[in-house]
Amino acid sequence: MSSSNELSMDELTLKEILAEQIEEAKATRKYITKLERSIADRDQVIKDILVSFEQKTSDLKVEIPKPDLSEVTATLDVKLTNIQQAVERKPVPVIRQFRFLLFPETNTEHYYKIIFGRILPWLVIVLISTYLFSLGSDWLNNQQVIELQEIETNISARAWSKLYDKANKRDKKKLDELWERARKKTIHTPTNRD
Repeated sequence: MSSSNELSMDELTLKEILAEQIEEAKATRKYITKLERSIADRDQVIKDILVSFEQKTSDLKVEIPKPDLSEVTATLDVKLTNIQQAVERKPVPVIRQFRFLLFPETNTEHYYKIIFGRILPWLVIVLISTYLFSLGSDWLNNQQVIELQEIETNISARAWSKLYDKANKRDKKKLDELWERARKKTIHTPTNRD
């Protein structure tokens, strides 16, 4: 009995759903026919407008006025007479000049402003920076030479002191004599500044 109730319930709900779908389909159909009528009405209005526009344009007659060429012919006559006069005159000889100009003959103030206002200061800056770079390079090279001489002097002094410490009395005497001779030579030698 429960299965027949379920079936009858299903049939009832199915019938209700179908009835709702049929009503919705009828409403949709009515709406579509209403839209089709409005589209047809609009198409008719557009056709009427096009027909009236075609009638208006077919009735139009465009008349183009004849152009007034008197001004053009007058200017052409003047220019042609100028050309004829130029031809009748003797041709001007062409003078070839080969010149080297730093500044053009026209608008020189602008070029002076560019050259003396911008280029020359930059040129001076580049020259000064190049000179300073070369001075710095020379100074670095001299510092390296001085450091190498100090290293050699320190090595020689350490070697002399080690030799002196390990020597016996007789060798120490000879080393002292050599030291005195070397000192006298360095005192009496002329320097590069003399």
